Amino acid sequence: MTTPSRIIAVGTAVPSLSVSQEEAFEGFARFRQLSAKEKVLYERFLADSSIKTRYVATDSLEKIFTETADQAHARFSFYAVKLAAAALEAACAQANIRPEMLDGLIVTTCTGYLCPGLSSYLMEKLSLREGAQALDLVGHGCAAALPALRSADQMIRAQNLKHVAVVSVEICTAAIFFGEATDLILSNSIFGDGAAACIVSGDTATPGLVIERVEGVVWPQYRDDLRFIQQDGRLCNKLSKRVPAIVAEAVGNLHGLLHPDGEADRYAFHAGGKRIIDAIEDHLGLEAGALEPTREILRCYGNISSASVLFALKELMTGSVGESVLLFSYGAGFSAFGLLGRFVGKIGDSALFHSKQEGNRALSPILRRRA
Repeated sequence: MTTPSRIIAVGTAVPSLSVSQEEAFEGFARFRQLSAKEKVLYERFLADSSIKTRYVATDSLEKIFTETADQAHARFSFYAVKLAAAALEAACAQANIRPEMLDGLIVTTCTGYLCPGLSSYLMEKLSLREGAQALDLVGHGCAAALPALRSADQMIRAQNLKHVAVVSVEICTAAIFFGEATDLILSNSIFGDGAAACIVSGDTATPGLVIERVEGVVWPQYRDDLRFIQQDGRLCNKLSKRVPAIVAEAVGNLHGLLHPDGEADRYAFHAGGKRIIDAIEDHLGLEAGALEPTREILRCYGNISSASVLFALKELMTGSVGESVLLFSYGAGFSAFGLLGRFVGKIGDSALFHSKQEGNRALSPILRRRA
């Protein structure tokens, strides 16, 4: 098959428990003995209006602050499967297919590790057929969704498959690490939990976002600026002050490759954080509002790692025929990716398909439930 595949549906899922930034600070103050430096930095970062709420995969906020490494891994395993399955079911419903009709499944996550990977658990939970191709993509961190979409497109083209699902799920709170380092405090202040799923189709009669081209860069010289390390049996995020400038340069280079004639009609970026979004906006000189879908995802969900760009994409899936779309993701490695797409047909408002998963009822008193 030489015809490009297309994204025909996007589904998302978050835990049922949300926490405001004010409530998050109450949690740090209540369950941690903060040093003077920690208190000042948490107050500063959590007061930033660029994030209003984040969703947390737990039935009690206290667990996040007191659980062992093994308990954090168990929480990742439980909620990653639950949220990934909910997002994929939502995407399948939008695409008017059943999970057992999928020919392939690609799963990305960086906030926990399972062997066999999450794809095995999703195949079991949603009764995918045993002959479906399964791939777990690791090592790209927050950037992983776009290379996963590229892999889905390549699978469909090379093997004449009909439907391949891409699922990005992150339980970022299972990778929380406490300490006085500024990058740790910033990470604890911006990351949230959630999952997103896309159905990529080789059916040329179905409306969707045609994947025209995907480009990427890997800059190992910046590996230590953005990465996970293992420390005390836990994942520990490393994040340098240079990251916004590095991201802006990489995105600028990719933009020039993918759309050299100027601005695309629509944009979706990984919502890494306010400074990163601002740096991209300044570097590209985009029109006002071009990054608003990405800013809105950051406001409502925080940074959901590899799922973030797909949350932003979902907001664009009611585009008009012929409109061009640029997606960008970036993360550990340092790696960055760009995808150029173009709408064929009109999907309609039902593309905005979201599932909020019910959590356990024993809630922390400083968490609130949103209907």
